[in-house]
Amino acid sequence: MEYKVLVHKKAKDAYDDLHSETQKRIKKALQELAKDPYKPRPTADIKKLAGTKGRQAAYRVRVGDYRIVYDVDGKTVFVTIIFHRGKEYTEL
Repeated sequence: MEYKVLVHKKAKDAYDDLHSETQKRIKKALQELAKDPYKPRPTADIKKLAGTKGRQAAYRVRVGDYRIVYDVDGKTVFVTIIFHRGKEYTEL
């Protein structure tokens, strides 16, 4: 079953600021999330985030040195933020 992936404006702005090769890798990762946003696999390093505030659950997928944080509601994946791994998860 396919999921619909929606990207928040803040995440889209961060995506737009990235190098074109990084953008391609992140786009591919988002396509993988559309297939299954829960199950880790070689093409999608997915982890559930512990202690996310005010949410049922938040997840992150690793794309090289970048992280994509998202929520899942029904069949929709909401990408909330894209950031370099050196940045902390404090904005969640």
